[in-house]
Amino acid sequence: MEIVDGTTRKSVMRQPYNAWVLDSTFPPGSTGMVLGPFRVRITDIYGHWIENKITLTPGQSVDVGLQFPACPAGGDAGS
Repeated sequence: MEIVDGTTRKSVMRQPYNAWVLDSTFPPGSTGMVLGPFRVRITDIYGHWIENKITLTPGQSVDVGLQFPACPAGGDAGS
C-alpha cells in the first residue's frame, strides 16, 4: 500500500496480521496523527492497482471501496 501525494508515493508497511496501520507516526516526522483525506494505492501480485481517497477514523478500519479484477487463469486464487 502506498499513500499518494501528487506524483509522490510513500510506502506503508503491511503488518504481520495482514493489515496496514497508520498511527501517530504517520506521516513520517509528524507529531500527531493526520486523518486525511489521503489517496491510497494498493498493488496486487500481478501489478494491478486500485487507488481511492480515504479519511481515517481513530480506532476503526476503512474500506477503500474498490475491488481488484479477478485473478488470471492459473493464478493462485483458491490455492
